[in-house]
Amino acid sequence: MILPAAINEDASTQSLIVFEEVTLRIRDRHILPATDWRIKKHQNWVVLGPNGSGKSTLLRALTGDTPVVGGHIRRHGFSAQPHAIGFVSFELHQRILAEEQSRDEARHFSGKIDSYLTVAEFIEDPPSRRPRNKLNVSQLVSAFGIETLMPRPVRKLSNGEMRKLLIVKAVMNAHRLLILDEPFAGLDDSSREQLKGSIAALIRTGIQVILATHRHENILADFSHILCLKAGKVFCQGRRDQTLSRETIRRVFEENGRPSSTGRKAYPPARASVPKGTAVIDVRHATVRYGNTCVFTDLNWKVHKGENWAVIGPNGSGKTTLLQLIAADHPQAYANEIYLFGRRRGSGESIWEIKRHLGVLSSELQINYRKPIRAFDVVISGFFSSVGLYRRAGSQQKHMAEKWIHRLNLSYLRDRRFDLLSYGERRIILLARAIVNAPEILILDEPCQGLDMAFRKRVLALIDEICRQTQTQLLYVTHHLAEMPDCIHRILDMGSRRPFQAFPASRTSSIKGSMSPSSTALTLPISRLTR
Repeated sequence: MILPAAINEDASTQSLIVFEEVTLRIRDRHILPATDWRIKKHQNWVVLGPNGSGKSTLLRALTGDTPVVGGHIRRHGFSAQPHAIGFVSFELHQRILAEEQSRDEARHFSGKIDSYLTVAEFIEDPPSRRPRNKLNVSQLVSAFGIETLMPRPVRKLSNGEMRKLLIVKAVMNAHRLLILDEPFAGLDDSSREQLKGSIAALIRTGIQVILATHRHENILADFSHILCLKAGKVFCQGRRDQTLSRETIRRVFEENGRPSSTGRKAYPPARASVPKGTAVIDVRHATVRYGNTCVFTDLNWKVHKGENWAVIGPNGSGKTTLLQLIAADHPQAYANEIYLFGRRRGSGESIWEIKRHLGVLSSELQINYRKPIRAFDVVISGFFSSVGLYRRAGSQQKHMAEKWIHRLNLSYLRDRRFDLLSYGERRIILLARAIVNAPEILILDEPCQGLDMAFRKRVLALIDEICRQTQTQLLYVTHHLAEMPDCIHRILDMGSRRPFQAFPASRTSSIKGSMSPSSTALTLPISRLTR
């Protein structure tokens, strides 16, 4: 229950939002039992915890979007005003793109099939009766580095670009309290540092910020208080200098009550590869444009049998677009000269003939996968490359799905509704979907995005194992060099448009170790990787 303010406190110690023994509900589950939490004026909080610990649920309770089944939430001062709280999250991103897609029928009916909502139109369309923030719009756009995005369609933005746009929009609409749920997900090194600086600048203007993250390295010095969650309960909370320690982080990010690893699974040895020099992917002079905006031009790339590639580059450089071309998920896929397993795209094959060779995990897939079905059924849908499950699976397919759920230690999520899982939990289920059909090419676009430390280690070990013990080839996109699997043979840098030379797997760890968390792999010269 959310109650009006009943306490008159001194302005310097005024409580804005108070949780009094609050218990929340997610469908038929209760979470965060008897939680006490007091957010005061001038306090900036970090909500830290692993996947499934309740971070997003707790933040949605601040805006009244999570049912309260026990205790009270009291609001004071500006937090009791309508629209005083801005919320930026993956779910908001998902909802905006769903609304854009819902307008497609009207566009086709009117003949305006290319009249997509642009970034400029999205920014300049404030909700009715909401006062604008005193901060200058052009200054915000510049501070978040999205000036060049203004003519772009919102639906064509990368995951990282969309996050920055949503923060600008939230700040513009006069929000005094800004809630950021994993805002750094999908950002390259440079964009992460820029966003950190922009958030720090917002805090200095007097906007209070609450940040949810599973990466402790994303905690800025400007945050004064920490609340740690683990297994759906408050683990600890208090001032940063009294709460955040190496030991606290270690204890919070232990396996979180999830099943521990079941050990390595033996795979049959890889079959003999085709003759050396055979290309399984051949992209020739590819160009992708949206109006006057060129994503990339004259891009040539070959992937030979047995090679595992990483694709790196800054946000907006075209990494995801390139992989979408290969998977036939991009509208310009058939306008470019692309060969897959020696056969030219558009030479009579159906899209399903293409997809049966591929396993795909991406942020775009996760955004579009909004079905209220069991996690187990999501994994099964990987056999049919469908978003949702519309066919009856055979006993062998069900057995294989059960095998991967067990292999990834996801049995506790098996019968839960997919759309009610946390961001990271949905990510790991979609990974199981990508690999369930033993694809010839596994396309993983930021697979560790949204995953906590334990899940990241588990996923990277599994990817290496699959590539080492099967003939599945890997195309892997990442912004974190330290999260690159050891099985990677070659790197394509979309920033320079040149493929890096191959380097032996034994050198991978030393290359990763030479990079500090704030440095970037995007500017490494080829010689540094090959010498």
